[in-house]
Amino acid sequence: MSNQLIEELLAQNKALQMALKASESMRKSEEMRHKKVERAMGEEIQRYVGELQHYAKEVQTYTEEIQHYTEELQRYKDIIERLKENFDIARYLQYASVSEKRRGGKDLKKLKEALEETKVDKTDCSDFDLGPSVELEEKKEKKRWGRVEGVKTSGRNMEFCSSLEKETIEYDIGNDIKARDLINELVFVKKQVRNQISYIPSHLRCREIVTYIYKNKSTGKLVYATPTQHDIIKGGKLTNGFIAASIADRIIWGLPFYRQSRRINLMAGSTIVNAQLLTRSFLSVCGFLQGLGDELYRQVISSNALHGDETSCLVIHDDESGRRKQGYLWMLSSNGKHPVSYCRFYPSRSSECAKELLSPCKSVALQVDGYAAYASVVKDMNTVFAKEIEASEGKEEAERFLQDSKELLQKGILLVGCMAHARRRFYQVFEAIYKKREESEGFKTCTTVLDLIAQLYRIEDTLRLREDLSEEEFITARKKEAIPVLRTLRSYVREREHLHTAEAKLSEAIRYLLNQIDTIANYLESADLTPDNNAQERLIKTICTSRKNSLFASTEEGARAWALMHSILQTAMINGVEPTAYLKMILDKVAKANHEEILSKDMDWERLMPWHYSTERLLADWK
Repeated sequence: MSNQLIEELLAQNKALQMALKASESMRKSEEMRHKKVERAMGEEIQRYVGELQHYAKEVQTYTEEIQHYTEELQRYKDIIERLKENFDIARYLQYASVSEKRRGGKDLKKLKEALEETKVDKTDCSDFDLGPSVELEEKKEKKRWGRVEGVKTSGRNMEFCSSLEKETIEYDIGNDIKARDLINELVFVKKQVRNQISYIPSHLRCREIVTYIYKNKSTGKLVYATPTQHDIIKGGKLTNGFIAASIADRIIWGLPFYRQSRRINLMAGSTIVNAQLLTRSFLSVCGFLQGLGDELYRQVISSNALHGDETSCLVIHDDESGRRKQGYLWMLSSNGKHPVSYCRFYPSRSSECAKELLSPCKSVALQVDGYAAYASVVKDMNTVFAKEIEASEGKEEAERFLQDSKELLQKGILLVGCMAHARRRFYQVFEAIYKKREESEGFKTCTTVLDLIAQLYRIEDTLRLREDLSEEEFITARKKEAIPVLRTLRSYVREREHLHTAEAKLSEAIRYLLNQIDTIANYLESADLTPDNNAQERLIKTICTSRKNSLFASTEEGARAWALMHSILQTAMINGVEPTAYLKMILDKVAKANHEEILSKDMDWERLMPWHYSTERLLADWK
């Protein structure tokens, strides 16, 4: 029993010794691991200490630089303040009235002394341009426009005077009775020439038309002398030139017919016309010019890039109630070699009107505002084009056509948005709410967005000044510079969207930009387009001015005539042709064709487009 116990104790002892050895081994292993960790941590801490010392040195350097720049900034502020004082004193001394200078007395002397004291040394501000210095004592003579050697001019000899009919009035001593006795004692020095623009009021005159009538002795038929001038309204009271001037005043210059009649009657000294006569003449003339309107429409839809817009037009019903109905004038314009502006009246603003207006269009870029009717119509039309492509070229080509902007431009209609509409929303919010809240998130968002949009316009302006770029090179260069800005703009606005959910106006502006930015970016595909639709907006202002003065159209017929005449005259305007002279020429041509019984469809309307004429030629042919 004891031997067994001894063996068990020995076994336990042996086990304990083994456990002790294992424990000792683990302890040593842990010590080595801890030493290794401590060594690594020591090296890491040493490295961090070195970096902190380096950063401390950099902070010190930046602090010194900031201190230096602060001192420089303060120096420049002091210089600017001194310059402001210098400028105010100099401006007073140079431009104050003589009476004020006389009353100043001692104060004037003090101001001159102060001017000397505040004078800025150029060495203090040699690193920025101060501009030309103001010399009070000695005034240098400025070079004037049109300066001719030996001829003293008074004021500006304006360049546009050369295009006007010239009348010369000379004042010479030889024609002066008072100075004739001194003529032998005088020596010519030089002559003084100045230009004036005189105004001759519109001249009204009555044209008496006498036609001699003969009778054929053998046949008994009456023979009338053939007129050399034909009236657009046969037997009418008004000449073609009078009607053209009246219509141009109404459509382009916004002068309603009732105001025209008052002015004309005052000039004549009696009642010779009324608003009803002018209105009837206007409607009658438009009936003869529908072929010209059709040609303008054909010209505009055949262009590579279109601008579209619409504006309201009140129309009175033909019934006895005289209720007003809201109609719309839809406009399309092109800015190619021969720009065209076309306008058409529709009784509503529905997508069906846009569909009818755009139905002949294909392979064109259409730039409009965010009105959903355009997007809906363009989508439907491109879907139809895709089916045609699928039938002829395959399904893959059709799918690529609907997804690729370049393909849409070549085979369908590429819809392009307007950056000006998106920018306007941010600018209005900025001006109304955030302009004086510089610490707000809204201020930061608005200013950043406006700055990014400004970058796009700077890129556009810079590239369009380069005459060395072809159309393809221009598009490539514009994409290279503008696409990164557009991407930055989109990502920035998307990031800021959640910050302004409670701010209704700013949130609305952000959502509008996010919805439209991909469509706006399509302007990059065509050299005929810019980031905005402002060209069309400027053209439609003529309609808005005329509408404000006239208030409404009496009938839908009058509204359609309004649209037709606006198309004709506005196209003449944007081609640099005086609209009144152009319309008078058109009326003469159509009147002659009517006399010769030439049908409207047989006339060569393309030859009557305004780019075939010049204002000088038209005015020279005015009779």
